[in-house]
Parts: sequence; C-alpha cells; structure tokens
Amino acid sequence: MEISISERIEERKRNYQKGIDLSELKRKRDDDAVELRRKHRLANIHKKRAVCVDGNQIVSDYNKENLKEFEFPTNFVPTELAMHENRLISAEIAPMDRFSILLAIINSQNRENLQEALVLLGKLLPFADLAVFNMIFQQEICSKLIKFLSEREKEIRSAAAWCMINLSSGPNFIVKSLLDGNLLHALTRALRDNELNEFLHYCIWIVGNLAGESLKVRDEAIKAGVLGYLANFILQNSEINEKHLSTIIWTITNLCKGVPYPPDHVFKESFRIIPIALKHNIDDILSNCCYILSYISSAGVEYVDMIFNSGILPIIILLVNRENYKIQIPALRVLGNIFSSEINLHTQTLLNLGVLDSLFKLLDSSKRGIRKESLWCFSNIMGGTDDQINCVLDHQEVWKISNALVDTDMEIQKEALWVIGNASESKNKKTVLRLSGILPQLIRVLQNKEAGVLKLALKILEKMLTAGKDCFSSMKYFGVNEIGIKFFELGGLDVLEDLQFHKNSRIYEMVVKIMAEFYGVEEVPDVELQTEEIPNFVFS
Repeated sequence: MEISISERIEERKRNYQKGIDLSELKRKRDDDAVELRRKHRLANIHKKRAVCVDGNQIVSDYNKENLKEFEFPTNFVPTELAMHENRLISAEIAPMDRFSILLAIINSQNRENLQEALVLLGKLLPFADLAVFNMIFQQEICSKLIKFLSEREKEIRSAAAWCMINLSSGPNFIVKSLLDGNLLHALTRALRDNELNEFLHYCIWIVGNLAGESLKVRDEAIKAGVLGYLANFILQNSEINEKHLSTIIWTITNLCKGVPYPPDHVFKESFRIIPIALKHNIDDILSNCCYILSYISSAGVEYVDMIFNSGILPIIILLVNRENYKIQIPALRVLGNIFSSEINLHTQTLLNLGVLDSLFKLLDSSKRGIRKESLWCFSNIMGGTDDQINCVLDHQEVWKISNALVDTDMEIQKEALWVIGNASESKNKKTVLRLSGILPQLIRVLQNKEAGVLKLALKILEKMLTAGKDCFSSMKYFGVNEIGIKFFELGGLDVLEDLQFHKNSRIYEMVVKIMAEFYGVEEVPDVELQTEEIPNFVFS
C-alpha cells in the first residue's frame, strides 16, 4: 500500500537526526587546524628559500638555478661599432664582459659610436637577466639615458628612449633608479612637442610602463601632467596614426587603473577621448577603451551617469557581442557596473536595448571568464525591481542560468547562485515563488561541501519556503506548503539530513531552523552552536 505524504513526513520527524556529536566535530576541526598549520609552515619554508637581489628583486632558488646564461649575439653588433671596438664580437670574451665593454662605450665622453651603442643596448635588453640589470644599475646607465632624452640628435633620443622602454618594465630597483633620475620630468618635457613622431611614441610607451608599475608612480605621472598632453594628441590630430593612438589609449588605461581611484579630473579627461577612439575598428584600441570605461563606471553613480548620458551604451552592447575575449571581458564589466549602480533607469534602458539576448548568448561561451562576467551582470539585474527580475525569468533562455547552477566549474556555480540569491531577496513573494523551478538544481548545490556555497543555498531555500508558506493560504499536508512538498518529493530532506554532519556549525543551525519551521521538527535544546553572520545577497 502506498504511503501518503503526511505519513512520510511523520516518519521523517521520528527519524530526523536531532543532534550532532560535538566532540567528533571538535576532533575534525582540530585535525583540519593541524593540516592548515602544516601547509602554512611549508609555505614559509619556501619563502625563506627565496634569494634577494639588491633588496628589491626576489627570485626563487629554482628560478635562479634555471636562469639561462645571458647571450650576446655577435650579429647584433652594428658593423661600424664592431670596427671601432672589435672586442664586442670576440668569441674569446665572455658575453657579460662584452656587455660591460658596451656600457663603457655609452658612459664614455667619445660620442663617435654612441648611437650604434645605444641601438645595440636596445637589442640586448629584451634578453637581459638580473646580472645584466645589476651591471646597468652599478654603472649608472639609467641617469645617462635620461640625459640622452634631451639630445638634439633625434637618432640618439630615439635609441635612448627605446632602451628606456625595456628598462621601465624591468626590476623594481631599475624602475626606482629611473624615477630617482627625474625620468617623469624629462618625459613630460618631451611630450610638450606637438608633433607626434616615433620618439614621442616611445616616450608615451615609457609613461605607460611606469604608470602600470604602482599606484604611487601612477599618481606621480598624473601630477606631472602627462594626461593632458596625451588627450591633446588625440583631440588635436584627426588623422592620428593608429599605432600611436593604440599606445596612447593603453597608457591612459594605466593612468585610470587602481584603487584608490585617481583624481576626479583623470576620469573626466580620459572620457573625453573615448568617443573618438571608439571610431577606430582596432581590437587593442577597443579593448583598452572598454577597460577605461570599466574603471570609470566602478567609481560611483556620478561616473555611471556620465557614461549613460553620453549615448554610447548601444556601442558597449555591440562590443559585448564582438568575438574577441579581450574586448568582451571589459565591456561586460562596464555593463555590470551600470547594473549595480542602483539607478533603475540605467538597468531598464539596457534591458530595453536588448542586452539580455547578448548576455544569454554569452552563457554558451567556451571561455570561463565570459560566462562568469555574464552571470555577474545577471546577478546585478536581479538586484533591481520586480519587473526587471521577471524580465529575466520570462526570457526563453532562462534555463541557462539553471544549468549554470550545476556547472562543473565551481566559480560558475557560485556566480549562478548569486543570481538566484539576489532574485530571492525580492519583496514580492510571487516573484520568489517563480524560482521554485530551480529546486532540482538547488538540491544538487546543497550536496556541495563548501560552507559559503551551502549558506547561500540554504538562505535561498528558506526564502522560497517562506514565500510558499505566505502565498498558499490553504496549507496542506500538516501545515507544509506546496513548495515544501515539492522539495520533499525531490529528495531534498535526505540532503538536509546529511548536512547535519557538516563541520560548520552554522550550517547545522540553518538546517535545524528550516526543518523546525517548515516541517515541524523541533530544534534540539541545550546545544550551543557558534553564531555566524549570514551575508546579504549583494554581489561583492
């Protein structure tokens, strides 16, 4: 004879695990703590085995042992320079000794072969190791190169600037040496020239390297006034070389990047050139424009308004659909920042522009980052109004979010869970009830072992059961609402029982509360559990 649902629930009440072995849990936690301490100790041992070079650059023992010996190809040496100093091409002299001879030529007062020596140095620097950089540092070549930036001979200026491109992306002590030699001042002085030639292109490249070095250097570059010169190169040159434009936009990206945010004028000045740059159908330019917009839109509602009022949102949606990962990622971040601005008009405008079709399409991407950023956008939309939540739920491809809940990639699962979590925070219980279709996937998520994921999933479950309890006036089956019955029939209570043995006591407490409130199982008395704050469903 088939057992009724009410009888099955009563049986569940009798057999439900009402307590946990606290001593067993304590033993497991102690074992985990010992394992964590062991891993931490091993990590510290590895750190102590690192080698410090001049107190600035750290190289592990492994890397030090496997560094390739610096090579000095003789075919790199210009003919005139080889005739002047044949030791540079002598196979009997070690590469480092030949490099020392080259630096001596650059440091000498004889300028006869200076240009050729600088060109050779520029060719060798991409292959430099720490020993080479140390030699450059000890012979004070950095200060010499900075002086050459002011040379009258453009060939020497350009050769020195090319060397500086490699040095400005080198070890910390080299970058510090360049900054201590007032390199930023020399670059700013060079950028005053209105003619955007190859030398200035190199100078802009150097600024970009320095600005990406650290926030301190970024702020020094901004204080030196380089941004104004960069913006003017674009605003005053309607037929700017696309190679030069690409380098300028990339440099401005580094000036906008980082928290604390740069001064207000940096974002506003940078934004002026975006509409012009977006007209160029060059992937690198479009990608860096999107990164600039992502940094600007993350700084607050005022900047989101600035982007919103500029009328470029349709262009951002087009870039999201462009088959280029480097463009799609920053474009998605711009959209996500706009969705999270808490101004419903911004979100609604994007929905009216058909952004959902693009976002759902991107959930099919083979790129994990694309899927993750798309789900982040969905989670921010779900934090909006009921109409906006229902707009997502009404979409014909909403099943893709359900599938993401059980994706094999844990990061994708988490992002999808945030989407459902934000929707479950709706004040409209009927909207929350619409989420009941994901109960099968939610039960699979509840079989996860990660505490953070389980807490979110249990919170969603509680919201859904509460909505069912409030919405169904005629309670069935001993006071259990229809959402509760569906969860029961899908085997959800078996999963909750297993969660009693989870090592996180907060999870046990949440499970007991759900069972007591929605299935009539009383909470165990006299069991002290560690309290823990549950995060709100606001994407961070």
